[in-house]
Amino acid sequence: MKHLILFLIFCSMSKLTFATGIGYALSGGGARGFAHIGILKVLEEEGLAPDYISGTSIGAVIGAFYAMGYNAAQIESLAIEIDWEGLLQNKIPRRDLYVGQKRWAPYGNTVLELDEKWNPKFPTSLYKANNLNLKLFELYAPSSHVRDFSQLEIPFSCVATDLQRGQGKEFVSGSLWQAVRASLSVPSLILPFKVGERMYIDGGIAQNLPISEARALGADLVVGIKVNSSLREEENLDSIIDILDQTINIGISRNLNANLDDCDLLLEPELNPYSSQDFKHAAEIIAIGEHYARTKLTEIQEFMRLQGVTRTPQRASKAFPTKKYRVKQLEVSGNKRISFAKIREYLGLKIPGIYSAKEISAAARKALNSQYFNVLYPEMIPEAEGGYTLKIILKEKQAKSLTLNIAY
Repeated sequence: MKHLILFLIFCSMSKLTFATGIGYALSGGGARGFAHIGILKVLEEEGLAPDYISGTSIGAVIGAFYAMGYNAAQIESLAIEIDWEGLLQNKIPRRDLYVGQKRWAPYGNTVLELDEKWNPKFPTSLYKANNLNLKLFELYAPSSHVRDFSQLEIPFSCVATDLQRGQGKEFVSGSLWQAVRASLSVPSLILPFKVGERMYIDGGIAQNLPISEARALGADLVVGIKVNSSLREEENLDSIIDILDQTINIGISRNLNANLDDCDLLLEPELNPYSSQDFKHAAEIIAIGEHYARTKLTEIQEFMRLQGVTRTPQRASKAFPTKKYRVKQLEVSGNKRISFAKIREYLGLKIPGIYSAKEISAAARKALNSQYFNVLYPEMIPEAEGGYTLKIILKEKQAKSLTLNIAY
């Protein structure tokens, strides 16, 4: 009995003395996810730092930045500067059109693709998100050399949903930006994203608050930040987007609520009236997250005390200077009708050569402006001897199409 009492006392003291691996689980929630940034700012100030990060959808976007080494203030600047709504637009600026295309541009032409039997092919999403693909490629380019996410400054994973199997997929390796992009493919709004041989949609469908994924990385304690939308009332269900958002949130609520008890510290800011589509209000949503976290300081500090968490110095800004990449060769994947030589011509890059991520992105955008492709994006694959292979992944448009023009 005496030994048992001593053992229990030792265990209790150990809990107060020795910190264990801490994981952050960042939920999806669209624009509401900007609140993650405000909460991260306060956690940094309190000296609470994660050993692991897992994210879903917008939580994957922010979590990946944090895992790369950005601090919360840097992520805040990025979130406010980026034109998120512009990244989803399919329209090509007139200045980027070829001469022949400019003739019809003022008339708002609509193109409907036709299959081999002249049947119309309807789009699988509202937005193709090519601009989003290229922006993510640029933003995460400094980590192009990292193919194992455990080798980032903070080990990282993110969750997407396998569209063919209906199962969650935890990405822990590969291309960082592609993993993040797969995680935020909101069904019917943003085009599903293909990684390898599988198609993926938003990770929130399978696991919106990736607590178990953070534990799988090695976390003993998990701080969960939940920002997804609550279900709407009837008066707020008056558009097709509202209905779609509600349908998605019903499924998300079920998988999320079943998972909450496994969280050691749950932070859940009240974000109404902001919705998942309010990307123009990044600054306001970040401020709400920060204010909420300050109201929870006592709870956060008590969590740190009970778990024996040692305060760490506040995270400093990390410089990510513009980097040039030595591109040694070009590969193209997905072309059937359009030749490698023609695609190389559209890109306008001289390979081998040395280019920044922005220059590569601009070349990909130039090829997209030809309007021969539904999807086209670059990927840099590190080579063992140094340098990169630039791989262009694309999906061609159908050979036949019906163009509708309105003139008056």
